[in-house]
Amino acid sequence: MVMSSNKWNDAKRLTLSRLNIRAECESLDVKFAASSPNNDGRLTCHAVDRDDANPSAGVNVAGENGQLGAYHDFASPKSR
Repeated sequence: MVMSSNKWNDAKRLTLSRLNIRAECESLDVKFAASSPNNDGRLTCHAVDRDDANPSAGVNVAGENGQLGAYHDFASPKSR
């Protein structure tokens, strides 16, 4: 059985919405710098793969824009 793209996206969104994304990230040693997400649903954090004295990354913990669970390092040219 092949799942359509829309059904896969719905399943992914439902799965991620049931997780406490912040807690899951913290269990992987992500260091958050904010207590609540911004208007886009992103919670500021320190980069995970380099020294980062000032928080320059974020994880989408509450967004409805299809980016729920996404990590982005704003100082790096690539997103994760």
